[in-house]
Amino acid sequence: GTADSIFINKEYSTPLYIGFLFTAYNNIYNWNKLDYIFKSPYSSRVTTLFNGSKTWNEITAQLPNTFEEFVKADFIESYLNGFEEDLISALNENTLLNWKPIAPIHFFHGDADDVVPYENVLDAINSFESKGTTNIHLTTIRGGTHQTAGQAAIIGAIEWINAFQETVALLN
Repeated sequence: GTADSIFINKEYSTPLYIGFLFTAYNNIYNWNKLDYIFKSPYSSRVTTLFNGSKTWNEITAQLPNTFEEFVKADFIESYLNGFEEDLISALNENTLLNWKPIAPIHFFHGDADDVVPYENVLDAINSFESKGTTNIHLTTIRGGTHQTAGQAAIIGAIEWINAFQETVALLN
């Protein structure tokens, strides 16, 4: 879902994640196509940026601010037309939706998240429910972005976990 959203809108607030993902997939799947994916000079930089020796800020300083400045238009169009089978296959292989949760799940998500689209949590819930999972909850953090929703999500998760501990204590 995130990849589709990024490629369709041709924008993404955090190009670092795109660079990391494609560089990792390039290494894991032996694609050897960073020059095909990224514009120059970034295609030659990414391997040294994501080798574990740089901080977030050091990497960000060496990448462009926009998705379109970073990723080649031909690659974007090829993906949108369904021709990037290697990428599509890798994304499908690495999805987190191909299983049926048996434990309760509580998602916390900002509806203005500019890094992980809110639609992703809705897709996850639909996927899990279609497999028969019933104990799924969603707390939507209204107006919450990837950065601003964090505190509310952490506090909500702690409260949710504590409620389980209290229930277990009562049962014992």
